[in-house]
Amino acid sequence: MLLVQNVSKVYRLYDKPFDRIRELNPFRKTPLHTDFWALRDISFSVERGEIVSLVGPNGCGKSTLLQVVSGILPPTTGRL
Repeated sequence: MLLVQNVSKVYRLYDKPFDRIRELNPFRKTPLHTDFWALRDISFSVERGEIVSLVGPNGCGKSTLLQVVSGILPPTTGRL
């Protein structure tokens, strides 16, 4: 059985690669990134013998969800 509970995945997007290092400065108050939520609060369960299909438009998070479920990417929140 596969149980996915409240799984979310967020990516930090930076304008310039060097902004990642600049953001590590402990005296910096404002973040240099914007959050992009690839997945937000996804929940479902799949019983043994069931077949699941992921269908949706480009950019809706199908590949990200498969990567999280397979263990390639860790979820930001939630559990498997």
